[in-house]
Amino acid sequence: MDCSILLATRDRASSLDRTLASIAAQTANGIRWEVLVADNGSADDTPTVLQHWAGRVPLRWAVETEPGKNRALNRILGMAEGRLLVFTDDDVVVAPGWIESHCAAAARWPSCDILAGVIRPRFPAGAPAWTGHEPFRSVLFAAYEHEGDEGPIEHLPFGPNYAIRSLALGAETFDGRVGPNGSEYAMGGETELLRRLRARGAQTAYVPGAVVEHVIRREQLREEFVVARAARFGRGLVRLGDVEWSPHRLFGVPRYLVRELAEAWLRRAGAQLRGSTLDRLRAEFVYHTVLGSMSECRDSGWPLPPANAAFAPIPEMIA
Repeated sequence: MDCSILLATRDRASSLDRTLASIAAQTANGIRWEVLVADNGSADDTPTVLQHWAGRVPLRWAVETEPGKNRALNRILGMAEGRLLVFTDDDVVVAPGWIESHCAAAARWPSCDILAGVIRPRFPAGAPAWTGHEPFRSVLFAAYEHEGDEGPIEHLPFGPNYAIRSLALGAETFDGRVGPNGSEYAMGGETELLRRLRARGAQTAYVPGAVVEHVIRREQLREEFVVARAARFGRGLVRLGDVEWSPHRLFGVPRYLVRELAEAWLRRAGAQLRGSTLDRLRAEFVYHTVLGSMSECRDSGWPLPPANAAFAPIPEMIA
């Protein structure tokens, strides 16, 4: 098998149907491929959708009842027969040539074990202007696209569109403590795994020809979603080692985070007075990112010593 496409799903039958329809429309001449779906305990029509597409594409699936996207992906990793493992999500539409582009790039860049495809958000009509700015475009909507041609790149890819050579992955699996799990969680499920692979010497190639559209739901344009996503992003910074350990803690939280929270609150108050929607939401995002990091520190006891993790102050990371 040349290529295995892996995705996890939970209670998104109509979205999954759209994703599988776009995969079924692929023309991948000379490439043997399969689709593996992990049903993470869906209670909707997901089984019916899977049955429908099983007769149209080389599809297999498994059920993982314990909540957690990473746990679900681990459930199907052992089923994959492809030399190239292509990961996507149940809320994307893959562009024509997606499979061929990933496989061709893998052949052209044999020294690169990770392939990073393009992710373009597909917004509903009337999406507000702030959605096109950072940090929202990347952190909220998973946009990933770079200038330049295909080839080695330093940036690690995001969840809806990346590939790993199965030989490079070896016995590694996703960390079930990070990523979506049905409640509050630390973001960064695929990033944690990809960083482990990079620490072992894996290099990344950018594949501009492998494109997916990430379909954005209207509820993701609400301020409540921005706040919740910021908190999960902040939790993820702790779990990924991007928040510095300190022996000086206050109620289980590194004291410098308390200072950062106060500074973020002042910027938030100033932005609310100025009235710019973009500035206000950016300030809200930073404020709730710090709050999320503090919550993760209290709940998990992280970050742990030694204090040698890569670190950048939270406001600078998402400015």
